[in-house]
Amino acid sequence: MDNGKVNVPVDTGTSKDTTPSEVTKPPKKEGTPQLATVRQVFSFANTAKIQWYIIGSFCAAITSGAILPASIFYFAVALQDLAADTDSYDFRATIREISFAFMVFGVLLFASMTIQSSLMEMAAAEMTHELKTSWFAAIMRQDMAYFDAKDVSGDATIITINGAKYKKGVGRKLAESLQFFVSFVGSLAYSFWASWQTSLVTLLITPVMFASSLFLLKMNKSQTLRANATYAKAGSIVNMAVTSLRTILSLNAVERVIEMYQEATAEACQGAVSQVWLVGLATGCQLGSFLLSYVVITLFGSYLLFDNVRDSGCDPSGTTDGVPACDPSGADVFGALMGVTVAAFVLPQVSVALDAFIEKVSSSYVIDSSSDRGVKLPSLIGDLEFRSVRFSYPTRDADVFRNFSLQIPSGKTVALVGPSGCGKSTAMQLLERFYDPLDGTLTLDGVDLREINVKWLRQQIGLVSQEPKLFAMSIRDNIAIGSPNASQGDIERAASMANAYDFIQSFPQGFDTIVGEEGAQLSGGQRQRIALARVLVRNVKILLLDEATSALDSEILADGIIAEIGNHQELLDKRGRYFALVEAQKLKTTEPVVHISQSIVKKDSPAEAIVRTKTSTSVPPLISFCDVAFQYPSRPDSSVFHGLDLDIRQGETLALVGPSGSGKSTIMQLLELFYHPKDGKIEFNGVDIRDLNVRWVREQFGLVSQEPVLFDTTIMENIRYSFPEASEQQVEEAAKKANAHDFIISFPDGYKTRVGAGSTLVSGGQKQRIAIARALLKKPKVLLLDEATSALDSQSEAIVQSAIDDLILGGDQTCIVIAHRLSTIRNADRIAVIDQGKVGEIGTHDDLMALNGQYARLQALQNLGTTEEVALVSNNAMDENTETEKTLSSKNDAPPETDTIDEIDEDAHKRISKRVRSLASDDSFYFVAGAIGAVFAGIMFPAWGFIFAYMIELFYTPVQACPPLANDGFFDCDEYFDFVADDIQERSMKIFYGFIGIIVSSVFGTTLLFWGFGSASERMNKRVRDGAFKSLLRQEVAWFDVRSPGTIKSQLADDAALLHAFCGEPIRTLVLSLASVLVGLIVSFIYMWPIALSTLFILPFMAFGAEMEMKTYAGEDEGDEDGRDKNSAGGIVIESLSNMRTVASLTLEEQRAAEYAQALRQTDYESPRVVVFKGSAAGAGQFVQMW
Repeated sequence: MDNGKVNVPVDTGTSKDTTPSEVTKPPKKEGTPQLATVRQVFSFANTAKIQWYIIGSFCAAITSGAILPASIFYFAVALQDLAADTDSYDFRATIREISFAFMVFGVLLFASMTIQSSLMEMAAAEMTHELKTSWFAAIMRQDMAYFDAKDVSGDATIITINGAKYKKGVGRKLAESLQFFVSFVGSLAYSFWASWQTSLVTLLITPVMFASSLFLLKMNKSQTLRANATYAKAGSIVNMAVTSLRTILSLNAVERVIEMYQEATAEACQGAVSQVWLVGLATGCQLGSFLLSYVVITLFGSYLLFDNVRDSGCDPSGTTDGVPACDPSGADVFGALMGVTVAAFVLPQVSVALDAFIEKVSSSYVIDSSSDRGVKLPSLIGDLEFRSVRFSYPTRDADVFRNFSLQIPSGKTVALVGPSGCGKSTAMQLLERFYDPLDGTLTLDGVDLREINVKWLRQQIGLVSQEPKLFAMSIRDNIAIGSPNASQGDIERAASMANAYDFIQSFPQGFDTIVGEEGAQLSGGQRQRIALARVLVRNVKILLLDEATSALDSEILADGIIAEIGNHQELLDKRGRYFALVEAQKLKTTEPVVHISQSIVKKDSPAEAIVRTKTSTSVPPLISFCDVAFQYPSRPDSSVFHGLDLDIRQGETLALVGPSGSGKSTIMQLLELFYHPKDGKIEFNGVDIRDLNVRWVREQFGLVSQEPVLFDTTIMENIRYSFPEASEQQVEEAAKKANAHDFIISFPDGYKTRVGAGSTLVSGGQKQRIAIARALLKKPKVLLLDEATSALDSQSEAIVQSAIDDLILGGDQTCIVIAHRLSTIRNADRIAVIDQGKVGEIGTHDDLMALNGQYARLQALQNLGTTEEVALVSNNAMDENTETEKTLSSKNDAPPETDTIDEIDEDAHKRISKRVRSLASDDSFYFVAGAIGAVFAGIMFPAWGFIFAYMIELFYTPVQACPPLANDGFFDCDEYFDFVADDIQERSMKIFYGFIGIIVSSVFGTTLLFWGFGSASERMNKRVRDGAFKSLLRQEVAWFDVRSPGTIKSQLADDAALLHAFCGEPIRTLVLSLASVLVGLIVSFIYMWPIALSTLFILPFMAFGAEMEMKTYAGEDEGDEDGRDKNSAGGIVIESLSNMRTVASLTLEEQRAAEYAQALRQTDYESPRVVVFKGSAAGAGQFVQMW
């Protein structure tokens, strides 16, 4: 295909190593988001069923709201009747009538609140489902620049958090807001009808009451949001540890990661402790502000009463025959007090904020893959052209392309070559329209890509990237996801074309084999071929191969422009950049630098070779595999090794070759002590490796893998992971040896540049060189190179290999190499062919070629242009029983979803409870402080009731007719009226002082209560999280093989949260309740023991009702809006957004959205019976209080 093929070499200039990776600028500060309108909020109520639910709920809410002011009116009148001072008055009948009335109120309130809550919750569930699916689809419509600048895991959390917030906002809380609004209007209207003077004065402190209630609501929500934000950092470290465990272990970075986690939890703990006392203060201020209304009403109301009594001799109680009632009467003052207080109490609930849930849904997108807008070409030819394109990634100002022009005719194969970061992958991303050029145009068949429908365009293009992403499903589904209508025959043909059919069929479950998260259960070569089959099954017109092919013509890019163009021979004749690249890749050359670049060790002279051979045979082995048998713990029925014998001598370089899944990488994992052999042993310097200190062993090895893992921190810190005490100079020296220094300092922030989550902010070659620098900094005794230079261009590979050579030639360096390009290991001291769980052949290159066996066959196939992987897979005789190198999950051997013990005997439960409580023993000071605060806060409630009784007695003070009392020690009626007025005034001052004392006790007690128990529980929570994380990292790698990372992360967070809840809130509530109950009972028994005795039987019901009522009013039932998805829906979100380029290139946005919607239906659905039961809890609190 030389005719029509074009080639291009690339050098780096100012755009050197430019990738979407280099986010060196802080993200721009977003403006304050607008709140959604009511119409937008209810835009998801798009069915008649939802609308009828809402109407029914609102009617019930109006009824619930009207009951409260009605009960206040009745209560005030009933007290007046009870205060009547007549012999003919039937107190028992009045009490029965009052009791019956409040029972009716309770039943009506229970029924109406149950209906309003249940119907609104059912409506909210449907609306939230629509919101979540719309939001998810909206995020997937975002331009690719969005994913460059943002941590997509944050969006996955936002979907669930805001979904939960929306459901609460439009669910029961919205119905309660309407209920409280009706109660507010009704109570306020009644209070003004009862006594406008008293109501007007009381309204002066309503802002204080409202502010305190709002302060409490805000503090409760702020505490939750702050906790979510601070523990998100700790969660990201857990995620890093779980997903990058092997890298962390190989670097002996466990202690450092633990320190990072402890720093994050310390920050979270300090932030939480700094908030708990404010929540306590807000709670005390809220209760105190309500009591303040009693203070005002007592002083002003009593003033009105005793002033009227003194002036006119009226009766405040309004019950004495022949004596006119005061205006306002005691009942009026009391009614005004209750009305204004209740109105102010419920007013904050009306202000429940509706967040801007529609912000992303209503956003517009420059590149919208779901839009129907754009041209769909009637016939596709396939001519592509870049015309004077200028482009820079949104996260960095540096240009990748400057005046870039290139024509790609239909039917031609064009390859882009050049150094890492020069823009090769960027050209493919522009073709996929992940981004748009800043200047110039990119056309398909003469039509600007910006005018073409995005989804249609991507359906015409197939992309296979250097590090392909697979989804956590079967191999069949992964291939078919590229073409959902593909038949089994189509899938198998595509697999055969990609040389994947044979190894797939070798698996026990064949095409039904589960590949694991991101294909983690397959080797790199297997993932690559499945990804290629996924593209081939689509039968696309344009195929983009990013580091996925080796026999294509090239075009040379340099400094963001075309440096050279032509076919292979034409570019060779120019003897320019392309010529230099070809020369660097030749298998045999007399140029020393190029020779070094292609060999893992320096090629010895004949004399040196003889000496080296003699020495190697006489030196005892450094590492010995002795009859090793091994199966991955998650798949014990499939052996990787059975009888592996292999010696590795000090100072030699041993190369491992063999088919994918033969066990090459497993050898390295066994050396790193990620696993232990089932049978046999591995010796290091003659000692069983299992008897050696694990940390010491890992210090002796330096591992560089094919797909290295970097952490979401700076380049400097990433390199230092292998040697934390290294100076900046040592780090820079290691980077220079790995050919990384130049591109690092080209970033605006240099070594302080962050690599981003998942290393998305650096290119593949840059990531590889940083990982190599990390290994070189460690200066290990044994260097493990698992295709360590696979992602490098030839020029970079030459220098990196030279650096590795220098390290090897230092004297004591032992090197174990895995390589697919046999040219890179032909000069190794020995080459071992791993096949069928054993060493098939071993020797030097010349020895193995003389054998004319497996290695010779591989060499011959590669000389024909066939890769080792394809050769071994396509040759059945060479690979009849390929063993899977990594765990291959299947339906029959899937690991248990959880290891939770379902049943624990009573003794074990007691032991566990005792141990849990003992975790809090270090914080006894804080618990004692909290208990003291609970006593002060707990006194408030019985004291409130005690003084409230005196206040009622004050307002309903009877005034007798003057003539009969004229002879009872009073000189005249005026003296009697003055006596009663003075008595009312004196008692009002005593009540005033009592309420002030309660307010002080409340504010002080609740602040101390929350600070004490909050500090203790947060400190304990930190200890539990730290201990659990340490324990997690002590687990063997096999433990992680049978558990998904999502399950591990959820369990760690959930267990800590449950323990935190167990030792925090329950103890605080228990001590507070005990203090209130004990003081209340003591007072009750002193004044009327029969009533106190009967109260003991109904106390549990009253406690439940009071608890439910306080949670409703104080906003505590908002709960934790953490919103962690513990289900497959969350997994779909994270998997899709983490692999967004793959999703976009395969146009899977709609399919993944449909899968997400289906998963939500399965996990979020609640039966009407459950919804009604939950809804009845709200009404039950009011029902008990009324009864």
